[in-house]
Amino acid sequence: MSRVIAAFLMLLSWPHAWACSCFGTASIEEAVTAHPLLIEGEVISLEETNSPEFGRQVYSATLKVRKNLKGAASSETIVVEHLECYASLYPALMEIRHTYVLPLTRTENGRYSMAQCAHSGMELVGDSLYTFEHTTGLGRKRVFFKQYSAFQQSLRLKAQDGR
Repeated sequence: MSRVIAAFLMLLSWPHAWACSCFGTASIEEAVTAHPLLIEGEVISLEETNSPEFGRQVYSATLKVRKNLKGAASSETIVVEHLECYASLYPALMEIRHTYVLPLTRTENGRYSMAQCAHSGMELVGDSLYTFEHTTGLGRKRVFFKQYSAFQQSLRLKAQDGR
């Protein structure tokens, strides 16, 4: 009952408070299924500032799309950003020249939004995929997820089954 009351109060609150409330964290498999795009991309730059007041702030990452695994990005170079909700991976954790596999949604401004309230992406190293697991605060640790070849095979099987 208390969850119902809390949800109702959140509906009456400021819209951004509702938008940034997670009632659980989706797995990477759920995020991949729920998003229209899945890309493999290499980070080529980060849009960031560094100030004495706020320190390093990363707003977005520009990626060179290496492969469209589901759907298709609109160009070979895309900008991904993360909104305010929980995510296991967000641009501030990304590194230039590293490759990531990301479930995405195209936004009205032509950029791409990362999964929210979810495991939002994986890092690709060789043939290994790694997720980012929460430690404390904004901290994350990289954890082996599965071989990339096996992940790609599971995507092909889902596509054949129409899922």
